[in-house]
Amino acid sequence: MLSDFDNKQIDLLKEFAERKVVLHFPFFANTFSIAFHYMIALQQDGVNITDLDNYVYEHDWDEPIPVLKEGNANVFFATLDAINKKKKEIETKWDFDCRPISHYSQQYIFAEYRPHIASGFKPKQDKKKFSDELVKVANQCGVNRIEIFTDIPTQADVIQNELIDWGFIGKKKEIKIIKKPIDAILYYEASSKVLRLFYYGAPTTSRMLRENFFYIPYKLTHPETEYQDPTMITCICYVYLKTDQTTGKTKLNFNNLFNYHNNIFNAAEKESRHVDFLNILWAYNRYAERKQHSATFEDTKAFTRCLKEHHQSPPRKCD
Repeated sequence: MLSDFDNKQIDLLKEFAERKVVLHFPFFANTFSIAFHYMIALQQDGVNITDLDNYVYEHDWDEPIPVLKEGNANVFFATLDAINKKKKEIETKWDFDCRPISHYSQQYIFAEYRPHIASGFKPKQDKKKFSDELVKVANQCGVNRIEIFTDIPTQADVIQNELIDWGFIGKKKEIKIIKKPIDAILYYEASSKVLRLFYYGAPTTSRMLRENFFYIPYKLTHPETEYQDPTMITCICYVYLKTDQTTGKTKLNFNNLFNYHNNIFNAAEKESRHVDFLNILWAYNRYAERKQHSATFEDTKAFTRCLKEHHQSPPRKCD
């Protein structure tokens, strides 16, 4: 049964469903809920359940901008960095509105447990100081390769650049970013000269904290300058073809998309509102299981904690 909160969120999406706007969503805790509610809005507007795939697509976050479906207006998520780089290209064919909705703050980075490395590794709680400490230990232990496993490769690039800046560089030293689900990593053994780091989005991070006998978690803090980093700012965008006179901005209220996410983040902040996420959690875990994705949540408290700890909404600074 849908809750009052679910119905309120669905109401914000009804006019998009009426216009058969195509939604592209990356599979993260902060972006899945709109896919769940939008599919219900589409069904309430008469779309058969077997046709939902024509209007709701999963967006691989490794691609800065999804492939937009012509003939329909589109809603999608992207980092502010991707929007800045792709804006001119998008504007050649599409009109669009875009607004930052949250700032992503990675809370943990993990290292694979290796006794000969872990014993001397006590990094400070700051990403740049973490990189400095990591490079010192890696050099002392004879590490010649650092592998950064991730599902957020753009953000992992920041860690890679910092490791190079702090001195992990040379002919016999290599840093490699590997986009791979966490479950696929444990099937092969790395040599003692390889240090593996894990830098994942919030759902997988939550799971890894529960399984810390495999991983060493390090809590990160964030300098003020990071809040200006466009790779960490998530935007929601509404685009429609310049030649399309039926789905113009005047016909659809873009503010509803912003208000939708504002409601999600506000509810996650309040412990008394955790029950509002029961249906979202159920749908999220079922979708994860269907994808054979093990980053599920134990309960609504874990789900809302993930939203609250990893996302600041609205972003503090969006230049």
